[in-house]
Amino acid sequence: MKPSSSNPGTIDFFFCGKSEDTKIHQGLIDRLSNLDDQFFPTPWNSQKWNEVLKHKSGSYLIGVCHDVERVYGFALFGTSNPDSAHLYKILVDPELKRQGLGRTLLLDAMSLLKEKKHKSVFLEVEQSNFEALGFYRNLGYKVLVGKKDFYGPMRDAFAMEAIL
Repeated sequence: MKPSSSNPGTIDFFFCGKSEDTKIHQGLIDRLSNLDDQFFPTPWNSQKWNEVLKHKSGSYLIGVCHDVERVYGFALFGTSNPDSAHLYKILVDPELKRQGLGRTLLLDAMSLLKEKKHKSVFLEVEQSNFEALGFYRNLGYKVLVGKKDFYGPMRDAFAMEAIL
């Protein structure tokens, strides 16, 4: 995809995993890992990023807004279940929040998942993360169930789903 006036870089989507041929270059993986480490509450280490994106486990779709030097945001989905994709992570650089990048990443990915015949997308979100809950609700996600201590003691989650 081309850059838009509201997005600082190009948005690319990659299908990765055991059954996919897509190769993501190491520099992009390193930049994803760096952004995740800086801003995600429970970041993955670089080994986990390499495992996921270099065909060692499962099947995934990742949307990345980036340029040659920097990743501005990403959305990562597990796609092993043919009916329902699982949003594992979505992150936008805090300097760019509330400018539509997260919405674009999520909606464009959901459109691709629908083309691949997925029927829904589900996710977990911490119950105290009101900003994220509002974001997902505005995009059509509905709460399915609460999950006690999902993120650790006293850190409950909601499982949410959007029908594609």
